[in-house]
Amino acid sequence: MKMRKAKPVKKTPKPATKVGKVKEAIMLKVGDKAPSFRLKADDGKEISLADLKGKPVVLYFYPKAMTPGCTLETQNFRDLKPEFDKAGAVILGCSGDTVESQAKFHAKEKVNFPLLSDTEFEAIEA
Repeated sequence: MKMRKAKPVKKTPKPATKVGKVKEAIMLKVGDKAPSFRLKADDGKEISLADLKGKPVVLYFYPKAMTPGCTLETQNFRDLKPEFDKAGAVILGCSGDTVESQAKFHAKEKVNFPLLSDTEFEAIEA
């Protein structure tokens, strides 16, 4: 009996996560207006970009609360908040986590600014 060489098995790609479904990233440039948003913060209150008009806003996005990289990033913003305060800037963190997850992350890491929940990924994709 003659042995045949096995054909490579085609791997089925894993289903895309919501984050992976972003069609095309639009990079804002310094001076560009950010897309408006209204999202719930970790304390359950809503925050909109319009509410912060006239203030410099630092809005950073992270994939998932309580993961190593996102924790380190958030800790850095937390620790540097006094410098942002001196500049009159507002810091906001945002991910696709629920308000409840954001609240746990906020408490665990003693975050001193709001963490926004964007479970529909509207602001994240915009």
